[in-house]
Amino acid sequence: SRLALGALALKASRSEEPLTHQSLAMAFVGLQCFVECPELEAMLAALRQRVLACTEPLPAHAICTALYGLQRCSASPGARALLPAFARAVDSCREDFSERQLGSAFYGLRRCGGSEEARQVLAALARRLEGSAASGERAGPCQSQSVANMLYGLQCFSDCPELSAALKAIVPRVSACGEPFKNYEVAMALQGLTSCSEACPGALAVVAALVPKAASCEAPLSAHHLNMAFSGLQNLGTGPEVRGMIAALQIHIEKAGRALNSVLLTRVLEAMSGEEAEAALRALSGRGGGSRGGA
Repeated sequence: SRLALGALALKASRSEEPLTHQSLAMAFVGLQCFVECPELEAMLAALRQRVLACTEPLPAHAICTALYGLQRCSASPGARALLPAFARAVDSCREDFSERQLGSAFYGLRRCGGSEEARQVLAALARRLEGSAASGERAGPCQSQSVANMLYGLQCFSDCPELSAALKAIVPRVSACGEPFKNYEVAMALQGLTSCSEACPGALAVVAALVPKAASCEAPLSAHHLNMAFSGLQNLGTGPEVRGMIAALQIHIEKAGRALNSVLLTRVLEAMSGEEAEAALRALSGRGGGSRGGA
């Protein structure tokens, strides 16, 4: 509860007892249940002091677990004050980051990505991705869930150099995933592009890399998954990458349930020309609508 969180924040701010790296990381994990409130801000301020007080570089697992715990935090003053400390922690970490750890770290930025401080963390994470790509080595194989988490965490980042660097490093990981993407992973990956525009080459490259993943999904995308996917496609224009994805999603549209947001889908499809959009519109109209309205 908020009352308990407030009491813990007060205790954390007054205590001089050092926390282990694992305890510090788990303290952040406990924040997942809270949205922006005074008690959360107080706890973020207390934890920031603990992060700054660390005399040794934080290990990779602690950094990524802590960032994952911020997943419900918006770009509040407390979160923004804390994020630069994590950017420095990512850069100073002596360990390699696994794909799974990086996926968790990106995921934690999903609501606070619009701030300058979040872009600092994104830049640091992108450097880690670029470093492993340049060396030709990764701390573990590419996993579809990890790649989907990376992209999903980008949904509040609009076009910027830090986003471009991250997308450039993620694209080859999409292609390198040997395992099939699950339906929800395709949806998460595409929704991560929600704030991108058609002027972002990296976003379009991600869409192109995801086309065969969407086409090969064993389970169809549900109405909810399609709503997520089209949310990510809506600002990406009508180029060949987007048209290819529309063609891959057509079979999923035909099978979707009545919760499909046909207003959103129709708006995206009607902005296009070409047989892919026309076929998808026919599939949508053939379902008998099922519109919920809104975007």
